Amino acid sequence: MEEVYAILDDLEIQINEGRKVPLTNQYVVNYDAVMAIVQAIRDNLPGAIVHANEILVKESELLEQANMQYNNALAEGELKARELMVDGRQRADKYLNDTKRKADEMYLDAERQAKELVVNAERTAKELVAQSSILEEAQREASHLLSETHAEAQRDRTAALSRCEELLKRAEDAAIAAANELRDARMSFDRER
Repeated sequence: MEEVYAILDDLEIQINEGRKVPLTNQYVVNYDAVMAIVQAIRDNLPGAIVHANEILVKESELLEQANMQYNNALAEGELKARELMVDGRQRADKYLNDTKRKADEMYLDAERQAKELVVNAERTAKELVAQSSILEEAQREASHLLSETHAEAQRDRTAALSRCEELLKRAEDAAIAAANELRDARMSFDRER
């Protein structure tokens, strides 16, 4: 190591003996002499420094590989979370659409039945003009049936919306749990580095 310090002293002498370039902070030195000193430093570097440099290169490669693995795991986790969200949303949308369709079918069926009741009642009323109370009763019954059917359809619609909200909440919770697992894995990875 003392040889390296002696060579560095020679380099310093070469620089100090160089001529200063006017109006700058630069010096002109003997190129061949300086390059010979640099080569002498290289030749005299201890093996430990060379070995340490090799370790640094390996460490850099390992860190790059670990970063790549981390980024791949993070990308996979994000993809899985997005897939869970999309799947949950699709199931909730399907359930909502099915329930809405059923509620609409029930409402239309009830409306059809109510119309049939009104038509039948009107027919009966025409046949029994003297008994006008029958027509009034049929209309009240049809109105009542229509009102009850509408209320039932509204309850089914409300239940469907609640169910969809529950499914979306579960999907959101699953996505949050996946994101938390990714964060924990990242923190664990950062601690190990």
